[in-house]
Amino acid sequence: MTGTTTSPQQLWRTQFNKQLTDEMMERVLKQAIALIAKVQKRTPWRDLHGPDDRLHTVIVKTLEGTLRWDPSRCDLERHFLGGIAGEISHELERAVKFRSVPLDANRDVEPLKRSTSDALRDQRESKDEVPKEVWWTAVMDEFRKHSSGDEAVLAILDAYAHDKLTRRDVIAHTRMSARKYHAAYQRLMRTAQKIDADVRDLVMQAIA
Repeated sequence: MTGTTTSPQQLWRTQFNKQLTDEMMERVLKQAIALIAKVQKRTPWRDLHGPDDRLHTVIVKTLEGTLRWDPSRCDLERHFLGGIAGEISHELERAVKFRSVPLDANRDVEPLKRSTSDALRDQRESKDEVPKEVWWTAVMDEFRKHSSGDEAVLAILDAYAHDKLTRRDVIAHTRMSARKYHAAYQRLMRTAQKIDADVRDLVMQAIA
């Protein structure tokens, strides 16, 4: 009796589906936001796409096979982050080549690419302590101002104010469904783009 053989493609797709969770995508989005903010702070480059579009792009490219993922070498989260960082590095190269972004004469692409890699590495450090600095209240007020009228987003911010900084804790605090939380969180991430880059970076590190 001949047993059923699982093809490499089936194994690959099984791992992809298993690892592609809402929680993982939230982590990637948080880290992508902070990565973009850090690169923009260190270089003249400015993001024209946004973290949501960048994540969508690397997912599509991975499924198409134009961005190869080997599950035996790294997990899907690291693959997505690497893909986003790679896209940004490529844009930095094009900025230097075509001068679409003004760069100093003494600045070349390698230091800029290293800035991207450094920012990505920094964002993988865990943040276990709840932020207690004076800026926290002021920044939360800024988020509330830009989220006026969005009850679900305001509920998430209220959870943060009560030291509930993880997805599980926020859902428990707000009693939202996972679907409602995910939609509200995406709106919150878009709101984050309106906040000053420096303070936004601090917030993203705190809730990552």
